[in-house]
Amino acid sequence: MNINFTQIFQDCWNFMRNQRTITQQFIFFFFINALIFYFLLTTVVPMPEISQANGQSLPLPNNISAEFLLLGIAQQLVSLFLSSWGILTFHRISIQQQNPLNQSAVLTLQRFVGVVMISLIGFIPLMIGVVESLFAILQGQSPSMLSLVAILLGFFIFVRLSLASTEYLINPVSIMQALKNSWLSGVKRTAPLLIYCLLIYVVLPFVLRRITALSDNLIFDVLMLFLTAVVSVFSLLFTYRFYSLFMRKDQQ
Repeated sequence: MNINFTQIFQDCWNFMRNQRTITQQFIFFFFINALIFYFLLTTVVPMPEISQANGQSLPLPNNISAEFLLLGIAQQLVSLFLSSWGILTFHRISIQQQNPLNQSAVLTLQRFVGVVMISLIGFIPLMIGVVESLFAILQGQSPSMLSLVAILLGFFIFVRLSLASTEYLINPVSIMQALKNSWLSGVKRTAPLLIYCLLIYVVLPFVLRRITALSDNLIFDVLMLFLTAVVSVFSLLFTYRFYSLFMRKDQQ
């Protein structure tokens, strides 16, 4: 039985309407997080440019300062914590647990190191191929076939392990068991996982970047940060709902 993505979108929208308080709280958390790091990264530690051989500049760090690197890592960790907290909170609401916000925060803290490890395991193989290709492009060369194979293999691993952190958060399992469950659940069912990953990690971010590119003032930037926060919460709801349906069908 196929996953009905249209129904998932509708379910997420209904949840945001019916649970306005909790969704507004997480939108606020994501917005404040984005706003703080926006000013830190663009004002306190502005991102330098890198020059190619032809003299053109690209918005990439050349000599990354320790402050810039530290802020970037901190932003990713805070965002990952908020995402984990959100998924656990939505799960506790779905099973009608009381005080979902406070209890899920404690559980998230207890499981957060594992979530970070799972995220790295799923993401590093893809980044190896991307970084190798990026260095080749910056040197004026075409990416090697090995780099392209590494990207494809890394993307496949990323897709198959895309639900591992959610599995680890929601169920009392070990890191290895969560990785195993996520991997085995995708056997002969990679297509729904691929569609999910494309929607969450490609389509929605691409649309947001296209809109952000129109910005030419601070007010518009702040509005875009708020829109990104709304999309982030919707993406978490989508992830939880997709996980629930996907793993339920896997157990049938």
